[in-house]
Amino acid sequence: MAEKGFQNDSFKAKSVLDTGFASNYFDAAVSRDVIDHMPIRQAVLAVKELLRITKPGGSVILTLDGSDDEYENEPHNVNEDGDYLFNDGKWNGMIFHPYSEAEIKKLTDGLIVKHIERLDDGYVVIIEKVVKNNKPSIIEFSEEYIEKVIEYEKKLREEEPDTYFWEPDDAYRNKLIASFHDNRFTNAVSFVAIKEGKIIGRIDSSIVASRCDAECCTAYLDWISVLKSERHNQVAQMMLKRLRQELKDKGASLLIALMAGNDEAQRFYRNIENASVHDEGVWIDLQ
Repeated sequence: MAEKGFQNDSFKAKSVLDTGFASNYFDAAVSRDVIDHMPIRQAVLAVKELLRITKPGGSVILTLDGSDDEYENEPHNVNEDGDYLFNDGKWNGMIFHPYSEAEIKKLTDGLIVKHIERLDDGYVVIIEKVVKNNKPSIIEFSEEYIEKVIEYEKKLREEEPDTYFWEPDDAYRNKLIASFHDNRFTNAVSFVAIKEGKIIGRIDSSIVASRCDAECCTAYLDWISVLKSERHNQVAQMMLKRLRQELKDKGASLLIALMAGNDEAQRFYRNIENASVHDEGVWIDLQ
């Protein structure tokens, strides 16, 4: 630290399970090569402790190794939680838990994961500490949120039966997974609203490439929905605001939406700032 020019810094040895620091003390917390050398049950508690001492709006950054030949070839037992307990050789006495995307979901269940990056030997995971103001976080819809989106779509249908025309079944899940690896979705821009670890709304759009103006300056709003129990809390407005800024940053200057005919949708769209209603939408079946 001194070599880097930092002044008045100090180092303290603490247990990651009980750091002793005050809540909301640090701007961020970083754990490198620690969490994956703990039994996963303790690792869950350690992540919660790191979140406790991180300020609202801050992040906890973890590195998590996956398994490789070296780990697999050293003598070890595996317990019911998938923890590796090394009992001989150069790592005798060491504990290791190999992480995959499925294991990361177990570790971060109920938390707001902002980013997962795959490395050659593991992952970098960034977890956000939500500001406790009862407002949802608007986060880009990435592949790690697919299961939460499925849960959300099922909840939509529980609250409003016979309203939606497709089912969030295994076929839909597989299509969502495939969409994140399909070049046709390069211009897709989507966000989800997350509150207390659960998705309560989503918004989906796409930037349209057309030779009419020989530009990609127009975007189409394909879908916006919010749980009925969370409406009238400005969730849709928050998602639309975030989407508009993202589309603007990507070079789009116009967002076009089809307006549903129900009263609730009419009120929402007619009250959007800097928007006007004109022309009619036409649905043309290509089958």
